[in-house]
Order: sequence, then structure tokens, then C-alpha cells
Amino acid sequence: MIFQLSYEELAAYLASCGEAAYRSDQIWGWLYRQSVFSFEEMTTLSLPLRQRLQADHPGSFPGLMDRAISRDGSEKVLWQLADGKQVESVLLQTETREGSWISACLSTQAGCSMGCSFCATGQAGFRRNLTAGEILAQLVGLQAKSGERVGRLLLMGMGEPLMNADAVKKAIYLAQDPRGLALGGRRITLSTIGPRNLGQFLASTPRVEMAFSLHAPNDLLRASLVEQADSLLPIRTALELLYDYRREAGRMVTVEYLMLAEINDSWSHAKELASLLEGSAYFVNLLPFNASLGLPYRSSPAERIRAFAEVLRASGLTVKIRKPRGVDIGGACGQLRGQQSLS
Repeated sequence: MIFQLSYEELAAYLASCGEAAYRSDQIWGWLYRQSVFSFEEMTTLSLPLRQRLQADHPGSFPGLMDRAISRDGSEKVLWQLADGKQVESVLLQTETREGSWISACLSTQAGCSMGCSFCATGQAGFRRNLTAGEILAQLVGLQAKSGERVGRLLLMGMGEPLMNADAVKKAIYLAQDPRGLALGGRRITLSTIGPRNLGQFLASTPRVEMAFSLHAPNDLLRASLVEQADSLLPIRTALELLYDYRREAGRMVTVEYLMLAEINDSWSHAKELASLLEGSAYFVNLLPFNASLGLPYRSSPAERIRAFAEVLRASGLTVKIRKPRGVDIGGACGQLRGQQSLS
């Protein structure tokens, strides 16, 4: 798969084909600066070279099975990979006082093995890890199909990124290459629920921003929500690792907390979470639950979420109640399934 290759690997491959060195820059430019999504469109290359690329790198460009556009402008795309597995990714338009940008939310696995009871992806089961090339192809494909240039990369789609650590690391390296997409570490955010390899991952991965999917203020409640809770670090241990990472790497760490009515949204839960995060200077995102077919949860009422936020703010934490995006097309957090057409 062509997206699996680093610039150096691409250059070595082309040299083995007897091609001139400048071909590396041409192909890299087509892929990452012009977001061309087929070898046929690389018109500065000779026809024999394009045919060679197609023969040597089949399945490089996932098939677009379907796409849906939300009322809020978000766009969800269903991709089919070379082996028939399907994954989804989402293009988000974000407007803030500081400006506007396009974010790409990518999947790192086909399905997920963590079994979070509040997440459609987890309930659909695990099929396989994606390669680094399959992760990156989603980003380039979104740019190619939409005509938009992505300014931020969110590794928050289907799957737990740390359960596919090696491929995710390579995808981050490739996304950061200044000769291509050139996405700096502050423009890449990785979301994790905190598997046991968190410390190793933080120590060996390019510096990016992190989001910790917490959703419970204690390990007992989290274990009732996450089927594979035994594969996770204790909450306090994960927070300590992330706190050290934030201090040493200078990257933002966000705590994501899903608001589930009558499950984790009481005043006592808020006080417990405030105590857990006290002195950490974390940014806290409160996420209304996005309903998915068959999941037995409701979102906390808006006034309850606001009251929960005030308890956290009173303890000195910075809190934002996040507005869901793409709910009407099944493209919001926890709604991605990647099993069937969107239509």
C-alpha cells in the first residue's frame, strides 16, 4: 500500500524500479499536497510507472462506499478496505474565536475490542487493526473527496489507538513529515481509554495532544461500563502518566467525560471527579451522550450537565460542554459502526 511507505521507503522502492530520484517528490506531492486518490490521476508520471505502482501497491485507495452530510456541516464517509472490511471517518468544520479549521476524525481499527457499553463501535465487536497506510489513506481520501484541506487530525474514530500502537505511531510520523501533510504535534489529538501500554506509548511516540476518555470518577464504576476494564490501567495511574507527559512534552491533555443520565452524572460523581483531577490543570470536556441504536443509555439533561460543570469549575478546573457534531448522520462520538452503508 503506497500510504504505508515513508518518504525514504518510497525513494528506495522507486530506485529499485530504476526510476529517477525526483519521482519520489512527484508522487509524494500528488498524495499529500494535491490529495490525488488514484495512480491514474498522477499525470506527470509515465504510463508504465503508473501501471507498475498499481501492480505493486494494490488496494492503496479505499473504496468510498457512502457519504452523508450533517445539518451542521459534518461529513461522514464509509470506506471499504482491500479485504472488504469497512471503517468510517468524519470531516468536521470547527469555528472558534481564534478562527476556523477542518478536522479529520480517523479510525485506527475496524471495530474495537474494549467493549464499552456506551459505544456503538465497541458493541459491534473487533475485526482487525488497520495499517498505518490505511489510517493515513482516510485523511487523504477525505481531502480528495471533499476538496477541503485538513488542519487538524483526530485519532478518535473507530478503535482504541493504543491497541494498535505501532501502526498509529507510524501514521503520526507520516502525518508530521514536513514534505507532505506537515501536521505539527499540536494539530494532532489522540484519544485513549488508557490501556496498560499507555506509559510506553507516551514515551516513544511523537509529541501530540492527548484526550483521556474517562467517563467515570472511579475504577469500580468504569469497570461496570467497560467490558475489558481489566486491560486498563487504574484511573489514578493513567492520570499520573498523562500529567507527567503534559509537563514534560508541553502538550495539552484533555479529560473526556461522557454524561450518562443516572449513571455517572450525580452531584457526588462531580465532587469525586473534581477531587480526582484537583491540581492537574486538565481541560475537561463534558460530552452529552449520543444515542445509538440498541444502546441502553440516555444523555443527562442539559441543566444537569451545567450543574455538573459548575461543581468542576468551582474546584478550579477549566470545563467545556461540548456540542455534539454529526448526530443526525450517526457520525458523532460513539456512533461509528463501519458495518453497513449509511443510506
